[in-house]
Amino acid sequence: MAGNALHFMTNANVYLDGNSLIGREKEIKLPEINVVAAGASGAGDDRQNSVTGGV
Repeated sequence: MAGNALHFMTNANVYLDGNSLIGREKEIKLPEINVVAAGASGAGDDRQNSVTGGV
């Protein structure tokens, strides 16, 4: 990543199953996110293209 990463969230609402508010948390440590990239080429294409494989 480009060096701008979030490590903590403060004063966050906490939800159960995405819809039921169960409380507020003063500080939450966020997990590290790694981006996976792979090479791909099409039929008859000699170039190697970089494809981001998600988070």
